[in-house]
Amino acid sequence: MPINTTRRSARQAAVGLACLSLCACAPKEETPAEPAASAPVPFMIVAPLDELVFEGIRGGAAEMAVVWGDPEVGPSSVYLKIPANFPMAMHAHSSSYHAIVIQGTTKHWDKDESEEEARLLKPGDFFYQGAIRPHQDSYPSEQNVVVFLHFEGPIDFLEFPLERGRTPFSQ
Repeated sequence: MPINTTRRSARQAAVGLACLSLCACAPKEETPAEPAASAPVPFMIVAPLDELVFEGIRGGAAEMAVVWGDPEVGPSSVYLKIPANFPMAMHAHSSSYHAIVIQGTTKHWDKDESEEEARLLKPGDFFYQGAIRPHQDSYPSEQNVVVFLHFEGPIDFLEFPLERGRTPFSQ
């Protein structure tokens, strides 16, 4: 039996028109905003850990290497290097962040928990910290601890009880 090309063409045209009308009515996807920067953001960044330049923050014990964005206005991605067994005070940040342990071990807990209750996080482990929520970290490790952080806004350090306007670059 021969194929009815007229009928098939009409059906294909109807399907095509339906697809076009759906596409025209669908909400436009918004392009994510680029971080504020003086130079254009590259399409690719390669940042080998052993080639990063770390600079001291908060008096020099902890060090930070910026790999993307501007930490003062956000968003940004940074590596944080902390000495083994360094004592960190209860603090908060005005922006949320995502973290992955790269080297060493760390504990991360919120103001309603204790260090004893916190899980020991090893390389590859992830944690997320919401904005403004007081939390604390410890670094029970034989070696320096390195953590990759992606902040959704500016990087600041608000001591607990919270002090507004303090940044990790403040002394």
